[in-house]
Amino acid sequence: MPSPEEDLLVGAAWDIPLTDDLVDSVRQGVKRRRAVRGLMAGAMVMFVVFAGLILAVDRPGDRVATSRISMAPDVSPLIDGFSVGQLPPGVRPGRQTISSVCGFVAAGTDCVDQADPAAIISARRFDDGGANWLWVTVCRPLATKSAAERTDITRRLIAWQAGGARRIDEFGVPAGRARILREDGSEVTIYTAVITAKDGAVVAITTNSTVDQITRVAQGVSTTR
Repeated sequence: MPSPEEDLLVGAAWDIPLTDDLVDSVRQGVKRRRAVRGLMAGAMVMFVVFAGLILAVDRPGDRVATSRISMAPDVSPLIDGFSVGQLPPGVRPGRQTISSVCGFVAAGTDCVDQADPAAIISARRFDDGGANWLWVTVCRPLATKSAAERTDITRRLIAWQAGGARRIDEFGVPAGRARILREDGSEVTIYTAVITAKDGAVVAITTNSTVDQITRVAQGVSTTR
């Protein structure tokens, strides 16, 4: 039986060569991503997610500025060309979308290197003011990359956002193709929806809510471009 990492990569929308190096690199990032997800309930989580990134994007045009992370005020549930049309009851969008850029280390799938930016990462927290939270992260390959490079970047972004979580469902949504993943922790179960858009962007929705809630949120994500 294939591992969760192999199962996810085989089911991707592109013809992806499944190499031992790729599967190993996904496995190596699982513990790090689990630690990050465990911290998502805290206000400082995005600084953990983007730790080590010193470059930030000043859109439009994929212009890259140095030595800062962009935190743009935002009061509507719009994130880098995607609209979040459905939220769990009582959950509201936060005031800021955090944006940066990242690149991959060698042939790995962790997008944490700043030396050679490959993608724009924009993330926003949603919560009900209490224990329930949800993060929406849009990972978009840089437009300055070639078509072949963008396809490869999308492949890696899918693996990065999925980590070692187990896929439990898959279906079409207005924004593209969604895979629902489950990751059981010692105290909480985390659900992630990884949506692959037709333009190669990857939307990841992560929550401590229920599978029904994240399914409805994923079904309400659409592109505004």
